[in-house]
Amino acid sequence: MHLNFKKSIQLADDKYYKSFSAGPIECIKYHLYSCIFFDMKGPLKIYDTLSRETKVFEPIHAPFVGMYVCGPTVYSNAHLGNVRTFTSFDIVFRYLTHLGYKVRYVRNITDAGHLENDADEGEDKISKKAKLEKLEPMEIVQRYTVDFREVMRLFNNWPPSIEP
Repeated sequence: MHLNFKKSIQLADDKYYKSFSAGPIECIKYHLYSCIFFDMKGPLKIYDTLSRETKVFEPIHAPFVGMYVCGPTVYSNAHLGNVRTFTSFDIVFRYLTHLGYKVRYVRNITDAGHLENDADEGEDKISKKAKLEKLEPMEIVQRYTVDFREVMRLFNNWPPSIEP
């Protein structure tokens, strides 16, 4: 479940909301529990939507930071929505690296288990694509994994540390 971006920003305290509106703070990626703010004048802060508080980022085992990102389901060519999502994480990865953290960025490639329309029942997207193209499912995975990595390279995204 993802929070609406505007709602996440509106929940931020007034100081950060005003700063965001003025431009020096940028929210890169949001999810149910946090929103990451880059304020070039201070420490990295994370807005915790659960507690509704902005907190200074502190790694559990400094200087190491672990970043896990669910990767694409590779059953078709990468599109701009994919690029936006993974470029957001690329910016976080680069910024943490810039700050001097030793970042282990893990992004998986999903090769099975995603059903049509993300429903609980139905046909697997990769199996369906394999039938349409008269190929084996792993050939579909290989083709579109190579395509995804090439598109990310063209958009100058750094590769993750590990990509299982």
